[in-house]
Amino acid sequence: MPYKLTRLGVLMSPEPGTEFEVEGVLNPASGKAPDGTLYLLPRMVAAGNVSRVGLAEIVLTAGVPTGVQRRGVALAPEEGWERGIGNAGVEDPRTTYFFRIWACM
Repeated sequence: MPYKLTRLGVLMSPEPGTEFEVEGVLNPASGKAPDGTLYLLPRMVAAGNVSRVGLAEIVLTAGVPTGVQRRGVALAPEEGWERGIGNAGVEDPRTTYFFRIWACM
């Protein structure tokens, strides 16, 4: 193999006392903003199995991910149809890369 994968550790885990993360933080998607900032979009699970998608900025130290800064909630259950018996919200987030092609005439 021309490469080697090295696990550096856990980047994000539930923050004690954070209501939306009491049952876990898991299965994040990731993305890069136009300015190069890296983000995680984790599934945050609150009491009662209520899931939200959060937004967390990845903190880099000398180019290596060392932690996150939580930036809030990106998606939350707001409509009645987003709630079931014993659960609510969204499942694991996914991201898709979109790019622009500029045509000159």
